[in-house]
Amino acid sequence: MASAQIDHEYHPDWLNTVALGQYLDHVERQFILSTLTRDPSVHKLVDLSGGSGRIAVPLAQLGYDVTVTDVSIIPLRRLRQKDHSIRAELVDATTPVLPLADGSVDAALCIQVPFYVEDGRNWFFREVHRVVRPGGWLIVTSTNRLSYKGWLRRFLLVLGRMEPQSWHRFEYVSTPVDMETRLNQAGFSVERHLGYNWAPTLRFSDTALLPVYTTIERLVGLDRIPALSPWVITSARRMPLDA
Repeated sequence: MASAQIDHEYHPDWLNTVALGQYLDHVERQFILSTLTRDPSVHKLVDLSGGSGRIAVPLAQLGYDVTVTDVSIIPLRRLRQKDHSIRAELVDATTPVLPLADGSVDAALCIQVPFYVEDGRNWFFREVHRVVRPGGWLIVTSTNRLSYKGWLRRFLLVLGRMEPQSWHRFEYVSTPVDMETRLNQAGFSVERHLGYNWAPTLRFSDTALLPVYTTIERLVGLDRIPALSPWVITSARRMPLDA
């Protein structure tokens, strides 16, 4: 797709149409569904910074009661066009409060939102703990500083091949151990991690080789090595803060 066309699209939606985006979407949706369907008590969900509904719309179609928050009105307008049953909440990115009542949701999703998850905003996980009921779920994705992509990112920064003050400054700055520690401190108990996105491609890649890369990832069992995986998706259960 030409850059002139991309400029007229909501960029995250376009990213999900390329080969890598479709693969990431498949892994994330499968993980989310495998977690939620094992707990029949889950009905009310919030998708934090859920954009135009990539995750939320399919879940609403399965019968879940879904709220989506985002810091931009553009994707929320797109969301309303797709599914009127989903509540859309515009939030202020500078306000450390989620627009939800205490214990009001059974599960919270935070998928591909590094500026919330990986920049040390401790308020975020404590706010998620507040809005998720006891025994409820948080499913979150993160990037891994110790992965080969994390090392490559730092190498490119040293060479001046990547802008340090861009969106990328939020990526590859933590590890799965860091993430588990922060979740535990906020009152969540990690259930499982799954590694993914080992393919040696850029985020906007549409390479025909992606099926080869993902097959190797699966056959070798790279998804079972979250400590070294470039991306990790994690499920955790909400515990009382005094537990």
